[in-house]
Amino acid sequence: MPLRVLIADDDPDYATLFARRVRTAIDALEGEETQVETFGSGEALLAAVDAGVDPALVFLDVSMPGRDGLEVLRRLKRARPGLPVVMVSAQTTIRVALDAIELYGPHLIGSSEAMVDVYRTIEKATRGDLAVTILGESGTGKELVAEAIHHSSARAAAPFVVVNSAAIPRDLMESEFFGHEKGAFTGALTRRRGVFELADGGTLFLDEIGDLAPDLQAKLLRVLQDGSLRRVGGYQTLRVDVRVIAATHRDLEQMVNDGAFREDLFYRLCQSPVALPPMRERGADILLLAEHFLRAFAEQHPDVTGRTFSPATRRTLLTYRWPGNVRELKSTVERAALLTDDPVIEPSDLMLQEEPVQLHAAPPKLNVEAEHSVQRATAAIPVEPRPSAAALLRDGTTVDELPTMEEVQRTAFLHAHDVCEGVVEDIVQALDVSRSSVYRMLKRYDLMGGRTWGGPRPNSGPRRRGKHDT
Repeated sequence: MPLRVLIADDDPDYATLFARRVRTAIDALEGEETQVETFGSGEALLAAVDAGVDPALVFLDVSMPGRDGLEVLRRLKRARPGLPVVMVSAQTTIRVALDAIELYGPHLIGSSEAMVDVYRTIEKATRGDLAVTILGESGTGKELVAEAIHHSSARAAAPFVVVNSAAIPRDLMESEFFGHEKGAFTGALTRRRGVFELADGGTLFLDEIGDLAPDLQAKLLRVLQDGSLRRVGGYQTLRVDVRVIAATHRDLEQMVNDGAFREDLFYRLCQSPVALPPMRERGADILLLAEHFLRAFAEQHPDVTGRTFSPATRRTLLTYRWPGNVRELKSTVERAALLTDDPVIEPSDLMLQEEPVQLHAAPPKLNVEAEHSVQRATAAIPVEPRPSAAALLRDGTTVDELPTMEEVQRTAFLHAHDVCEGVVEDIVQALDVSRSSVYRMLKRYDLMGGRTWGGPRPNSGPRRRGKHDT
């Protein structure tokens, strides 16, 4: 049975071209025929789904007349929660991507190659019930990854219990993990269940596992091996069914070599390692996260609604090395939004140090797969040291005054559009780009309609008509 794919885009030329490429790509991957249907509007696609069309995948253009792509996405997620939907946009606005992301459940934000590797590893981790260890510097979002694994697994409807091993006093750690009976020790006035019992049937996230006391490591190993435990002061053996996801910023392999961590527990916990990249290796994800944090903060504090980042601030966000990772980025954005008196956040509002803090060591690598994942991420997004804001180029221009690539592209396209009087074929020749690229830029810069594209040029003969001539 052919794979059925639906595409909604109000540009018929682009939709046809896109459908051809989708069909070719999926046929090459799946080795079987793909049935691709295109629709000129979101309403038409929704009507087909309501009539019984059962797609395996949907592509939606964000900007369409009538119901736009985001509204269609909301309808599809309500009717078909598990249906994969890909949003397609010629716009570079990060807010559009965030609007789409917010329509899903627990989510990770990022589309860099480093994060794509993480998504692939997470997908593999959800196939079975192996123990997972998440490796990464402090502040990289290890708990969010653990939550994503849980909610993508067969245990999603069961409890997800979080415990920070570093935050529990040593003398209370065993009781926290396994519970205790009444009178087991001074202050044990009632029976208490531990986190393993609370997570029975679900997932237990053990953060900072590298801080686990040596004597508790042996007891944890027993639970992982046979699913049995005893409460402190108790004699009854209890059975639990718990998937353990551990996390640490420490080098567990080195701790094993130093005798600080049990080797058998190490191999038991690290059946499926996930290596999280630091912020400095995630490229444009930094802007995506910064916009997300800014909007989330504004929703909680209406008096700062409408704040935006200046182009110079965006460059600063991208070039700073973020030793505190996602946690530092979130704190920086919220502080800037709160303290600035202007609607546009400038680099000085970020209050970042000119000389970045000494970087942490890279995440430990447990096996060949994890090591290659980190190497690919590092090679994919090279990061240069942040230049001084006062650094001058040869012509006296400051670094912050340089135009972005988006600004250069926009200027070039608008100039070509004016010179060619809006004729698509002439713009294609002038810029040496494809027709589909021209249509995407027309849509990006709001030039799709409402304008006459000029009359005949002098000495040019009859003017060719573009798609949107009036």
